[in-house]
Amino acid sequence: MTSPVATRTNIIIIKIPSTIKGNLHKIFQTFTPPLFFSPVRLSPNVVSQYRGPGLVRSFSSWGPVKLDMKLRSVVVRHHSSDRELGETSTMHQEGGEIQEVPLAVLKTKSSDCFETEEVLDLGNGKADRKNYIDLDAREEAAFVEGFNNFNSPQQILKMLETVPTQEVTPFVSLGILKKLFQLENNFVYRNDGLPWTVSSENGVMDTFTRTAIVNRLVDTIQSTDDPTILLGALDAFKCEIPIENSSGYRDKLLEEILRRVTKGQFQLTQVCEAIITLGKIERDTGKPPLQSSLIDKLWIGIFEKSEDINENNITLIFQVLPHFKKSQRLVLNLAERKILTLWWKIETEVVAKICETLITTDKTSSIVVKSGTEVGVGVSNRVLSALSRCINLNIHHVTEAQLYTIVKAFQAQNFCDTTFVKALNKYMKARGLKITDPKVVAAVLVFSKKFHIRSESILEAAAEFLVLHKAANITPPDLTSIVTAFGHLDFQPSNGVRFWQTVETYLDDKFIQFSPKDIIDVLLSCCYLSKFPLNFADRVFSPYFLDRVHTCEQDYNHLQLLRSKLKLLDISISIECSSKYGGPMLPRDFTSRSVFIDGRILRMGNWLEEVVKEVLGVRCSVEKFIVLPNLPLNAFYIADILVANVRRFESERTLFSRWTTPNRLRSYETTAFKITRI
Repeated sequence: MTSPVATRTNIIIIKIPSTIKGNLHKIFQTFTPPLFFSPVRLSPNVVSQYRGPGLVRSFSSWGPVKLDMKLRSVVVRHHSSDRELGETSTMHQEGGEIQEVPLAVLKTKSSDCFETEEVLDLGNGKADRKNYIDLDAREEAAFVEGFNNFNSPQQILKMLETVPTQEVTPFVSLGILKKLFQLENNFVYRNDGLPWTVSSENGVMDTFTRTAIVNRLVDTIQSTDDPTILLGALDAFKCEIPIENSSGYRDKLLEEILRRVTKGQFQLTQVCEAIITLGKIERDTGKPPLQSSLIDKLWIGIFEKSEDINENNITLIFQVLPHFKKSQRLVLNLAERKILTLWWKIETEVVAKICETLITTDKTSSIVVKSGTEVGVGVSNRVLSALSRCINLNIHHVTEAQLYTIVKAFQAQNFCDTTFVKALNKYMKARGLKITDPKVVAAVLVFSKKFHIRSESILEAAAEFLVLHKAANITPPDLTSIVTAFGHLDFQPSNGVRFWQTVETYLDDKFIQFSPKDIIDVLLSCCYLSKFPLNFADRVFSPYFLDRVHTCEQDYNHLQLLRSKLKLLDISISIECSSKYGGPMLPRDFTSRSVFIDGRILRMGNWLEEVVKEVLGVRCSVEKFIVLPNLPLNAFYIADILVANVRRFESERTLFSRWTTPNRLRSYETTAFKITRI
């Protein structure tokens, strides 16, 4: 077999009238440079995509070509080899985006290129490979059941010797193949010493007997017209033990599946099932099956059956997206176009399944789309907006598990719109007290905190949920998510007394179960709402807790952030509860450090400086970003704008910078402003 040689060609697909088919070679020889027939067949749907009138846009060196016939050009890189299945890469244009994707083509003789006037016919180019007789379904089931009763490969071999070859149908072959792989996986424990495979230093080696039997079974399976049997065999190969010197029977099966997908013989659901199975094989073995671009070539099977995509099976298109690489953007664009036309028909269960494909186990985006030199994560906002409209339309049918998945997916995609906020308001207002899973409430509040959704309906429902269930079955991370949302959104629940009593009781009972980070965040949120946790100050500022802080956080940056929060907690309680709190407990930090200033606040401060001077006159001094003395270096204690009397401020400026406290700051006729962060 010759090695593949990559050549750059320009293939032109033409609708040829039957009257000039006999003079095709003469027609193509009139071009400069001359064109030739490539013995390659494309599927009918692919041909129809590249059919259209007008000027050919050529990507080759010899410029555009104009014909009087209907045509359109596509650039491919054709890899020549002796196999029936060839490989190309095609340029696919969609709007202003051009993408090169791999494509499998079927080779045939030049004389068979055009068999009808409309489209190319895709014959398999082989003689009928059927080498079995059709059996009744009950007879096939009896055969498979008999083989399943055997406990060693040798028993199966002896049985195969007595059974006529014509009676081993593809269905029976599939059952035997599954049983053989099952026995191989249990070989060490049940059949030690039987000469079916040979152990080596690096793994397991194939034997002549095994190669012959498995090849025979795979050949019989390949001759079937039922795609489900081929998919069953592909699924069985997931259980096969790694074989060092495999003879290529798996490659033959994969090529057969790729060939039939290219010919359009698989249904949409079967194509998606094949892609998912191949993706699992690649994940388990750590290497791509057959070729690195095998899965990427199966996009043509989805495009050929694109008319079959409906509101029930569209979730399969999103499920196969993580398994694509070069063709992912192409399939994703198709899924986006379909969902924009079907969103009003989609049920909430399908929406939840789609959202599951958008996140991984760590709740981050699972789809990373590469287009040229740019990398975009996740689907477009148009799709997410369509999903939010669907959720809002059917919010009364959404279950707790579905809402949890949808919220996590939108959070991973950094998406939030007014439609989805309305849906959350409706759900929490109507069913907030009926929710049984605390994780749902925690997920909704984490989403609200991230996107600054200060909704009274959502927050009140969460507060009532916490009081009603008395924090039962709530884990410390869930309670942290709920309480911190109230603090960051500056919302006092209407049942504040019972709410804070519930929180205090839970903290007192399960204080040790909280991580240092969570307990600090909860107590700081209480301070934001003027609920100062004096009862827990001794526990937080004890040597034992401080030792936990330094032990649990190994990352230096995270440790510095926790220490900064502890200082903020300490100084806030000291200022507001000076008569009851003997603080500050932590020593002052004299190290030279910098603090982050939001660029939006910096620009707003520069703009307000001129406005304040114009309003107050020249007798006032306007200073920006003043660090208040005797307070920790934290953004909370940095005055974004400080307005002071010019005479008194200038005369005492040096003294002020050394010992002025916030109370004395007021006596110097100064006013400090904080610009609200949005």
